[in-house]
Amino acid sequence: MFVIRAPPLPTVQNTELLKKYADELIAQSRDPEDVRSYYEGHRNRLSFDLDYADKFFRPGQKILEVGSIPYLVTVPLMQKNYDVMTLDKVTGEYVPGIVKKYKINSIICNLDNEPILAGDGAFDGIIMNEVFEHLRMNLIFSMREILRVLRPGGLLLLSTPNMRSISGLYNLLVLGEAYACMGGIYNNYSYIERLDVMGHVREYTPKEVTNFLRIIGFEIEGIIYRGGYSGSWKLNLARFFTRIWPQFKPYFSVVARKPLTAPAA
Repeated sequence: MFVIRAPPLPTVQNTELLKKYADELIAQSRDPEDVRSYYEGHRNRLSFDLDYADKFFRPGQKILEVGSIPYLVTVPLMQKNYDVMTLDKVTGEYVPGIVKKYKINSIICNLDNEPILAGDGAFDGIIMNEVFEHLRMNLIFSMREILRVLRPGGLLLLSTPNMRSISGLYNLLVLGEAYACMGGIYNNYSYIERLDVMGHVREYTPKEVTNFLRIIGFEIEGIIYRGGYSGSWKLNLARFFTRIWPQFKPYFSVVARKPLTAPAA
């Protein structure tokens, strides 16, 4: 199993590509201020998402992007000639002009409890960034569906906050709260009432996620430790610390493969 420590910054090429489409996507969204805030806070992570798509997939492959709205990764991927299908709980009404202009094809599915409307082995790859921690009903069902629609030999790229990060350990040991990025039980569940989506059910460690995916039936290819710390002297110290021990970075991605042959019964 490989381990990759993400570089400090994403490639200039994908940073510029994301920026090229971000203003248009933000302007045509139903809530421009909210989407701009999301973009500003996550632009490096989103650019890295494009970098890792380039590393593990090839243009022309059929890719399912789970949790795609507001399409900040989707549209750049399509411009790179990936054959992208999106999967979201809601329709493209959030950014209807973008859906029409770029001819975005979508599967409407509540992955918590609905089967994915696609055949077995329909996709060469699946991108599932910052979704896993939001699933709140039956992760076994949800991830078996992801495995089912991935072709044998196909790759899943799954990113999620790292509970075993410096921020996660600090919050747990000092503040007495078990989260790395988004805390508060009430705060996370209030998203259901306000936006009809779940916040973070909980955040996980790399070992928890990889063990879970193995039981579901995936083969783990590797882990990418991602994100960084900056600002105060404490955060700068954390940044130096994670250069040596990247497993304590705030996010991680799992690269998992569907076996070529089904396991023996």
